[in-house]
Amino acid sequence: MAAESKPSKETATPAKATSKSKTVAKSKADSKAKIEKASKKSTKEKSSETKKTTPAKVDPVKPTPPRPEPLIATPNQPVPYQAIAVAAPVLPTLIAKGQPATGNITPWDAERYDQAFNLIAKGDFEGAQEKSSQIADETLKGYLEFYKLFNGNYSSSYGELTAWLERYSDLPMSMRVWSLAKRKKPDGESDPPLPALAKASPRGDSDSLRLASLNPVAGINAVAAMFDRPEPSRTESTSGSLNPDSSLTPKSARSAYNNNQLEQAVKLGVQVGDRWVAGLASYRLKRYTEAEKHFDFVINDPSQNAWSQSGAAYWAARAALMQNQKDEADRYLRIAASFPFTFYGLVAEQRLGIEPAVALAQKGLPPALSNDPRNLARTLSDDFEWTKTNDQAKRVTTLMQIGRTNDARAELQDAMQRASDDTTRNHWLALATYHKLSVSKLKSSDRLFDSSSYLQPDYEPKGGFAIDKALVFAIARKESKFNPKAQSYAGAYGLMQLMPATAALVTGDKKLLTKPAALLDPETNLTIGQEYIQRLLAAKPIGGDILRAVAAYNAGPRPVQDAVNALGPDADALLIMESIPVAQTRQYVEEVIAAYWIYSHLMGETPKSLKHAAQDVRAISLN
Repeated sequence: MAAESKPSKETATPAKATSKSKTVAKSKADSKAKIEKASKKSTKEKSSETKKTTPAKVDPVKPTPPRPEPLIATPNQPVPYQAIAVAAPVLPTLIAKGQPATGNITPWDAERYDQAFNLIAKGDFEGAQEKSSQIADETLKGYLEFYKLFNGNYSSSYGELTAWLERYSDLPMSMRVWSLAKRKKPDGESDPPLPALAKASPRGDSDSLRLASLNPVAGINAVAAMFDRPEPSRTESTSGSLNPDSSLTPKSARSAYNNNQLEQAVKLGVQVGDRWVAGLASYRLKRYTEAEKHFDFVINDPSQNAWSQSGAAYWAARAALMQNQKDEADRYLRIAASFPFTFYGLVAEQRLGIEPAVALAQKGLPPALSNDPRNLARTLSDDFEWTKTNDQAKRVTTLMQIGRTNDARAELQDAMQRASDDTTRNHWLALATYHKLSVSKLKSSDRLFDSSSYLQPDYEPKGGFAIDKALVFAIARKESKFNPKAQSYAGAYGLMQLMPATAALVTGDKKLLTKPAALLDPETNLTIGQEYIQRLLAAKPIGGDILRAVAAYNAGPRPVQDAVNALGPDADALLIMESIPVAQTRQYVEEVIAAYWIYSHLMGETPKSLKHAAQDVRAISLN
């Protein structure tokens, strides 16, 4: 498990609401002055970068350091390099034949919403509640409550969180609320109901649910409960919970997939916007044309990040090859390779036979595919009549009305990810274009390489490296960011975030159970961690496969065994990885293995496992 540092909370004293005696009548001048004062105050807060015409005084002893530009470099010889990267698509051309519908929000309500949001940010919850009570329009009340519940100065209760879920489960942050409620539920209570209509995450992202509990005996980071673990056993009837006509949740498509109900997974994937799962299920059903269409849908969704789009492109290429469409497969591979520092981007480079972007970066050269090979320009036409009956569209426009741009963008990204077809997605893209909002999750840094983020500290296991140093470093980078003193909330220690029980099991030293501080020593930690990786590679369900070994390092062997059991012994390594029933673990494997291959290139080695991955083999061996 990656080392989790507890989120820092601001310790500033919450602003106190100034109590004033209420008078029955107020002069128009006083009232106008107060409104103008509040308006100026909120405007000032929203525009902090331009709020002063006179530069702020800076302590001459401690000047603010300039933000360094990323360098593409070898460890000992920095080589400045400006990449040619067109990562953020230009907004489409829009022919607007109408205006988006808005809620019933008035200037009075808009001003009080703005004031309430500002008061919550300061920790003045009573003041915010007073402003909220003066607002007639209910469009953004869920947002006010959410920001209060997640404010660092507010301690939310299980009851408050479940009450929010009952009223506002259609908001894009509903899974965050569900996750927090699940962690705060009292003993004996059942889990809070999953939000219906909440977004499905095809690839897992930074909002994936945190680990619910750990089982040290099963492995370093054995996950006991996770976002998309299979709920019922494979022999248990699930037709009721997976009925397309019943209330859908983000788990629906993945649950069907995890339970080998592939036909259901395809149908539900389309319904809940989880085209990634629909594509995988279609691929396993050998319906390759259908699989390619689903993956293509993900590729062309601007709300998906680089890892999602490169993965979808690679699997679309595999589906195209199954139809003997080599030219189409090459086109998809070039899309995947245009994100050269992702897992599938690296595999696509290998498959295309082009020089890796990491190697080119060390020479100060741009990636071979530094520009997006897709033509992302398009023209959209929309009369926005559909927004009159769509609450989410009204929220977007209302959020824009009061200047909540980031929240409006999140609503649009959520809606686009749940779109069931191109027509619906284009409606949302048109709305985003109308408001001049980019919903792309692609960043220039997706195609930039910064060697400073791939540290190579002078740490070594006792007796040296028995397995690839690059792999050990990739895991340590992910787990602790090379902080030898790192300790997680779950009780993991050191560079490779070892659980004391696992360390004791590997070494036979039970003293580590009661005196785990020894694991904070870099040499000791790397020695035990390296031996544990070796044991995992030799374990029966792993079969020497590096992807499964890394997955087991993160979540224990059980999820890996589940995937192997579901697909059978002849399944290839990539399909097994994508079928591991733990979202966080799938993401973990991609990130660690990508870092492993990058480290290998930086250390002057050609990783054989990368060649194996590009050949769709059943097991990707380390050597």
